[in-house]
Amino acid sequence: MLRLATALLLTAAALVVVYVGVLGTAMPAGELSALRDTAGLVGIGILCAVLVGGHFAWAGPVSYWVLGAYALTENWHTPWTWPGRPGGDLGANLCASAVFGAALLAITVAGPGRQGVSGA
Repeated sequence: MLRLATALLLTAAALVVVYVGVLGTAMPAGELSALRDTAGLVGIGILCAVLVGGHFAWAGPVSYWVLGAYALTENWHTPWTWPGRPGGDLGANLCASAVFGAALLAITVAGPGRQGVSGA
């Protein structure tokens, strides 16, 4: 339960910071898309932490942003590339929510991955 609470509280803090930062802007997709993108990327980061450990968990969100940028330039229309979708896109919202939900389940049940530590 502590892992779940920690993930939820830190994600909530990140969402509040992003929302406050986006309030004064005129983003074409609105605040909802920024919150969806943040939650989805946090989910990818948590899933990577479960799979490969915390030291390399950053690689998942960074790789996904590269894929998202490519999807924008190539005009992809799949909901799985949610950063390029409008704020009210139901499919993109569901995909980002599914990734975040799966990440919460994974971190709660399995915990973070363990790296082999070479003692020196």
